[in-house]
Amino acid sequence: MHIDVCAQSFCRRKAQNVEPTQSPGHTTDTTQALRALMMPILESPEKLVDVFAQEVYELKDYESSGIALSEFREVNRRAIEYLIRKLVHFEIPTELVDFPAQLGRMRAQQGVPLSALSRAVRLNFSVLWRDTIVANPPHPDMFVSLTLEFWNTLDRYAEEVQAAYLEEANSRSRNRDWVRGQLFNLLFTSNGSDRDVVRRLATLLELDPGSRFRAVWGLSSLDERMLDLAQKLNRSGLHTFTHEYEGSTVLVTHVTAEQDAKALSMFSTVDCSISPGITGLANVPAAVRTVRAIAAVRPSNYSGAFVLAHAWARMFVTDTGDVGAMFADEVIGPIALLPPAELDLLVRTLREYLSSGSVTGTAAALYCHRNTVINRLNRFTSLTGYDITVPSQAAAVFLALEYRFPHVPDGDGAARAR
Repeated sequence: MHIDVCAQSFCRRKAQNVEPTQSPGHTTDTTQALRALMMPILESPEKLVDVFAQEVYELKDYESSGIALSEFREVNRRAIEYLIRKLVHFEIPTELVDFPAQLGRMRAQQGVPLSALSRAVRLNFSVLWRDTIVANPPHPDMFVSLTLEFWNTLDRYAEEVQAAYLEEANSRSRNRDWVRGQLFNLLFTSNGSDRDVVRRLATLLELDPGSRFRAVWGLSSLDERMLDLAQKLNRSGLHTFTHEYEGSTVLVTHVTAEQDAKALSMFSTVDCSISPGITGLANVPAAVRTVRAIAAVRPSNYSGAFVLAHAWARMFVTDTGDVGAMFADEVIGPIALLPPAELDLLVRTLREYLSSGSVTGTAAALYCHRNTVINRLNRFTSLTGYDITVPSQAAAVFLALEYRFPHVPDGDGAARAR
C-alpha cells in the first residue's frame, strides 16, 4: 500500500463533509475532552507532521538510515490519524487498521534498529502530547484520566509496532543472535522499564525475568579473550550473552546463588571488571552502567578481576570534582609539605593501618617497630588534627588519601566480589 493512501482518504472524507463514525459505548467525559483537543489536529495535521519529521530525522540511526524526509512526513501523517482515532475512540478506516504492523514490518525491512524505532514511536506521542495536553492544559479534574488514556494507548501502539518488527526480522531469516541484540538494545534504551521488552527477551533467552545476573566488562584490547571467556562460561553451564556497549564487549552472565563462586573464579582468569550481582533482567542496564563506572577507575597496571570493593572509593572521589579537591586539602593538605621520603612512609603507614586497624599488623607489614607506627600516626594527627583511630575520622582520611594518592588495590578480586 502506498504510504500516502491514508492522507488521500482523509482528505476525501473531509471534502465530502463526512465525519468519522464514533464507536459505540465511548461517551465518557475523558473521551469528549480528548476529542476537543485532538479534532483540530486531525483536521489539519501539517504543523505537527513538520515538527515530528524534523525531530525524528535527527535521531541516531534514523538520519543515516537512507529514508527520505518526505517518507517520514507521509508515514507520520498516517500515524497521527491512527493515534488520534485510537485516543478518541473513532472508527479506524480500513486502510489504517493494520498501520502499527505495517510500520513495524517496513522499518525492519529498511534496517532501522528496533531501539531507534521505539524512540521514534515515543517521540511521536511526545510531540502529540506537547501540542495538546501541554499546550492546552485540561481542567485538573480531568488531567489524570487524560494522561492514563494517552499513555495506555502509547503502550498498546508500541507493543504492536515492536511485535511486527520482530516477526518481520525473523521471517527475513535474521538469526537468533541478531534478534537478541535488538532486544538488548531496546532494554538499554528503555532502561529496563519496558515490561514487554523484558518479557520478550526473557522468553528468547529461556530465562526467568527475575533471574540473577552479573555484568563483566573487558579491556577494549582484550575483546577476543572476552568472547573466549563467554564460550567457556557457556560450556560450563553458565548462560552468558555478549553485548556491545560504548565500544566494548560486555558479558551478561546468568548466575544462581550456587553458581556465583564458580562464575567469579572463571571471570578472574581475564583482566576485567565485574558488577555486583543483580536480580532481574530489567536491572541489567543498571548493572552494565555500574561495571562501566568500575572499569573507568580501574588502574592501568591492575591485573585480574576488578570489583566494586576495589573501586567504590575511587568512584566516589572521581565524581566530586572541586569539592573533592577542597575536601582532600582540608583533611590531609598539611602532609603535602613533608619531604617526599617522609610523605611516602606516612602514606604507606596510614594505608596499612586503615586496612587492618591494627598497630601490630601495620608494623609487621612495614617491617618496623610498633612504636614507629604509633609515632607516625601521632605525627599525622599533629599535622592534620585527624585521628585515624576514630572511625568517623578514619573514613574521611581514607577518602582524602584516595583522592590525592590513588593506589592499586591487591587481594583476591573474586573473593571480595561475593
